[in-house]
Amino acid sequence: MDDDDDDDDEEEVYDKKNSKKSKKSKKNNNDMIEIDNNLLNATIKKAVDKKGDGNFTALKKLLSMFRAACIPSGATSKEDEDDEEPTSNFLITSPEVYEQVMVACLENAYITMYKILDIKKDAITPESLSKLKEHPKLKKIQLQILSFFKSILHTLVGLHDADAISKQGRVCVYLISSLEPYIPLLAPLPRLAKGVLKVLLKFWASGIAPIDDTANVRGHAFLRIRQMAISLPGSMTEECYRIIYLTYARQCKSFSELNSTSVLFMAQCITELYSYNIPLAYQQSFLYIRQLALHLRSAILKKSNESVRTVTNWQFLNCIRLWTRVICAMPNEDQLGALSFPLVQIILGIIQISTSLYLLPLNFHLITCLHQLAASTNSFISTASKLIDILTNPDLLLKQTPSTAAAPKIQYMVKYGNDTINSAQVRDSIVNEVILLLRQEFEIYRYHVGLPEYSYLIIKKLKLFIKKCKIPRWKDLCRALCSQLEQYVVYAKKHRTKLGIIPKNIESFEPLLPAGTAEAFIRLKKLLVNKGTMNSVSEVTLGNSVSNSNNSKNRPVKSKSVNFYDDGDDNDELPDNEIVGDVDEEDDEESYDENVEEDDDDADGNDKVGTLDWSDSD
Repeated sequence: MDDDDDDDDEEEVYDKKNSKKSKKSKKNNNDMIEIDNNLLNATIKKAVDKKGDGNFTALKKLLSMFRAACIPSGATSKEDEDDEEPTSNFLITSPEVYEQVMVACLENAYITMYKILDIKKDAITPESLSKLKEHPKLKKIQLQILSFFKSILHTLVGLHDADAISKQGRVCVYLISSLEPYIPLLAPLPRLAKGVLKVLLKFWASGIAPIDDTANVRGHAFLRIRQMAISLPGSMTEECYRIIYLTYARQCKSFSELNSTSVLFMAQCITELYSYNIPLAYQQSFLYIRQLALHLRSAILKKSNESVRTVTNWQFLNCIRLWTRVICAMPNEDQLGALSFPLVQIILGIIQISTSLYLLPLNFHLITCLHQLAASTNSFISTASKLIDILTNPDLLLKQTPSTAAAPKIQYMVKYGNDTINSAQVRDSIVNEVILLLRQEFEIYRYHVGLPEYSYLIIKKLKLFIKKCKIPRWKDLCRALCSQLEQYVVYAKKHRTKLGIIPKNIESFEPLLPAGTAEAFIRLKKLLVNKGTMNSVSEVTLGNSVSNSNNSKNRPVKSKSVNFYDDGDDNDELPDNEIVGDVDEEDDEESYDENVEEDDDDADGNDKVGTLDWSDSD
C-alpha cells in the first residue's frame, strides 16, 4: 500500500511538471543565460550555506545548470521528445565550464537536499529513510530530486554501450560513483528507484569482458546496486534480488572463451548480494529453483527433442551453476543448505534425460556441480555409478576415426559436434574427464567411514574395464586410479576401527580426517584449480563465505543422503508432489513462461537451441 501511495505522489509530480511546461512560452537562445565561473561559484555558495537549512532557490538554479549540461538544448530525453522548448534557461559554451558544472553539482547538490530533508549522512539506515515519505518538505523538493536523476540517467544511458564503456570508462565510473550520496534520496520514490536500478543493471550486464573493462565500470555499477538493496527500505531489496537474477538469466545464453569471465563475474556478484539478507535470499532462491524444476518437469512430460533442448543448453546450465555457487557460499542448514536437495533433484533429472553421448559435456558439468554441493553441504551424493556407466559404454571401445583436430575444450561445451564422437581426441577427452571426476568424487568421501563399502563395486568395475580395454593410455589411467582408491580403503579400514563408535552414532561427515588436514570442500577446490577450470564451469567459491562456522576442522553435521540413482527404474515422469509440490496450473501459466526460441547449433558446442523465455512474470 505504501509503495502504491508513493507511486501516486510521483505521478502527481510528473503531472505538475508537465502542466508547468505547457504554460511556458518558447525561448530563443538570446533569452538564455550563459554560465560562467562567477555565476556558478555564487550559486554553489548560496546552495551549500553552512549556517542555513538549505537554500531551495539556489538548489533549483544549480540543478537547472546541471540539466543544461546533461541534456543540451539540441538533445532531448524520451520524456521531452514532444517538447520544443529548451530543457534549461542556461547555456554552456565551453568544455571547461561544462566540466565545472558537472563536478560542482554532483559534489554539492546532495548537501542542500540533505539539509532540507533533515538527513544526517552518518546516521542513514533503512528505518530512518522509511520516514522520509512523511517529511513535510518532501513534496517541495521532490521535483528537484526527479530533475537531478532524470538528467544524470540521460547522460548514463548514452554511455552504456560497450564501445563507450571501453573508451570513456573513467567518466562512467565517476558518474556512477557520484550517485552514492544520492541513493538514499530514492527511498520515498520507488518508481524512480526502479528506473535507476534498470540503468545500473545495463552497465552491470554489459557484454564487455572484465579484462577490457580497465576502469571496472561493471564493478562500480554493482556497488550502487548493492547499496540500493542494503540501504533502501520497503520492497527494494526484494526487487534488486529479483531483477538482478532475471538479468543474469537473459545474459547467460552462451559460455565461451570470449564471455566466460563476464558470466562468472555476474554470478559472483549475485552470490555476494544474496549473502546480505539470507531469509530473503532463501525465498528468492527457492522461487527460481522451483522455476527450473517446472521447466524440467515440462521437458520430461512432453518427451520431445525440442523440450529436452530447453533444459540442455547453456542458459539452463548457467542458472544451475549460479544456484550451486549461491548454496555453496551459504551451505549451513540455517542458511541455504536445505535448498541443495531440490537442486540436486533437478540436476539428477537433467542427467537422466541427457542419455546421448553427444551430451556428455553437459553431464560432466552437472556432476561437477553435484560434487561441489556434496563437499560444501556435507551431503552424500553418489555420482560414481553414472561415471562408470559412461566409461564402460560399449561405443567407446569401438574403432576410432583418425583425426588431426585439436582436443575439444569441454569447459566451453554442452555437447559434442556432429560426427565427432568417434574421433580419437573426443574419446580421449571423455575418458580423461571421467577419471578426473572419479578422483574428485572419492576425494570428497576419502575420510568417510563408509568409503570401503562405497568404493568396492567401483574398483571392481574399473578392473574389469582394464581387462577389456585395448588402449594402453586408458588402462594406465584406470590402474593409477584403482591403486589410489585401494590406498584410501586401507586407510579407512585401519582408522575406523580405532573410533570406538558404532556407525549409527557417527554424526561427523569426515570422522577419519587427520589433524591439520583440509576439509573436503577445500581439497576439492584445490583439485579444480589443478584441473585448470578456474575460468570454466567448475570455478565456484566453495565453502562458507558468509559465516565462519564452516572453518572448523570437523563440523558436527550429520551425513545426509540425497536420492541416489536408481539404475533399475527409469521413471518417465516426475510425481506432481516432487520438487514442485501441488502446483496450481493457472499459477504455472502466469508465473512461468515456457516459450521456446529456435536457434542454430554452434559449431564448437555452444548449443543455444531451445532457449527459455526468462521474462519476468509481471
